[in-house]
Amino acid sequence: MTMVLNGSIGVGSPKGGADVSGVTATAETVFKDYIFVDSKGTPITGTYEPVDLSGVTATADKVLQDYIFVDSNGEVVTGTYVSNENAIIDGTLSGKYYNGAVDYISPYALYGKTGVTELDFPLVTKIGTNCFAGLTALTSVSMPLLKEASGDSHFKSCTSLESVEFPLLEGVADNMFGGCSNLTNVNLPEATSIGQNAFGQVNNVGTGLEILKIPKVTTIGSSAFYESAIEFLELYNVTSIGAAAFYHSSLGMLTIYGNTVPTLVSADSTFVDTPIANGTGYICVPEDMVAAYKNADGWKKYADRIDTIE
Repeated sequence: MTMVLNGSIGVGSPKGGADVSGVTATAETVFKDYIFVDSKGTPITGTYEPVDLSGVTATADKVLQDYIFVDSNGEVVTGTYVSNENAIIDGTLSGKYYNGAVDYISPYALYGKTGVTELDFPLVTKIGTNCFAGLTALTSVSMPLLKEASGDSHFKSCTSLESVEFPLLEGVADNMFGGCSNLTNVNLPEATSIGQNAFGQVNNVGTGLEILKIPKVTTIGSSAFYESAIEFLELYNVTSIGAAAFYHSSLGMLTIYGNTVPTLVSADSTFVDTPIANGTGYICVPEDMVAAYKNADGWKKYADRIDTIE
């Protein structure tokens, strides 16, 4: 049986294909969003001839090895799979999703695909608003070249996500990880800003944000850590902290390095209902900056909680 898919989708070697482990394979679910390219990356048109996979649970190797791609002359063609840049994934797929071709993930591309557990995008440099929001089974993300997150809420409510590391990301967008309740380890070495509610309600008490490495951040938006379970935070270059930035969070130790006192946009709301405001937490600064903090607008409200970095 020969199946023709409008001359735009085909099959070849398993390298670069999607891992659809645990999914019953059909031509539509596995190949709907993929194009076939030759070794130079040029799309090839033709047909593919499948074996009977009815009732067979798919793995990447099984699906891709059991299909051959033939060109319009009936000749077998070798090549690799890449994702069609205009389509990301069929809603029925689950497991790990790999895409080695695109460099941009469009807004809402994978929104609400609750079966996806892993994402691997080695070439992506930019992602759009809500692109991965609501992926409640997502545990792992790899985007080593990601630099820009336009819009907001990119990973909102990814409640199983535990760790993120984006070595080149320039800023944490508004609500980017809002509601990621199990997020414990964040490493964003190049990010210079944290947007509004960026880590809001990351609130699994007992695990919380155990490791947060954003050494270059200069600005923290309003409600950035709203109701977050973060207990310790170190800042090195911060110049401004937004209103209610740590409202109702678990922050008990804020350590700020540098020789400039950051601006508190709203001293009355910044530390509301935190250990710092309740008299058990501390704000630690360099010894030669203690007096400046205790007399600075906003900070002097917490003068009795300001101490020297040990």
